[in-house]
Amino acid sequence: MKYRFLFVFFFLVHCNYLEISKDTVNDFSLLDTSDNQIDFFKIMNQKKLSIIFFGYSHCPNVCYSTLNKFNKIVNNIDKSTKDKIEFIFISIDPVLDDKIKLLAMKKNTDSSVLFLRGDKSNIEKIKNNFGVKVFEANDNNKSSLIHSTTIFVVDNNHKIINKIPSEVDTEMILKFIKHYFLELN
Repeated sequence: MKYRFLFVFFFLVHCNYLEISKDTVNDFSLLDTSDNQIDFFKIMNQKKLSIIFFGYSHCPNVCYSTLNKFNKIVNNIDKSTKDKIEFIFISIDPVLDDKIKLLAMKKNTDSSVLFLRGDKSNIEKIKNNFGVKVFEANDNNKSSLIHSTTIFVVDNNHKIINKIPSEVDTEMILKFIKHYFLELN
């Protein structure tokens, strides 16, 4: 069983479905949906992993499907593992994603998922640190954002240990999480 997981894991890495990284994340501070200032490194001192996705409230599909994956993951891990992971959604649209919009998104998401927002300059620094790309597209006089859809896994040493495309199915992400915590023990 262990070898089957390793084979699948290395196959996905080789095929660029999962990307191993050792990039270091800089500390950042953003607002949550209760207007509390959240310091990322403070969270990481309390957790073993952070699973982070960048998106926006008016995203037509990827953001909500990724949040659904977060829900499935949270519902399929045991409490002790869940307590070691922080799931974070960071808004890339500081203009439209105010507290009310993020609270509406949070309503359909597991309560353990942290929704964060910030001003334009702060969000730009964080996007650059993670390598998140965002482009504005105009289609029929409607503005929308095209953005990277990577799910970032950051350990408590502030290293990005995995970059997972949002297309990877929930089962594969669950296997990665379970394997990670097995390796810690």
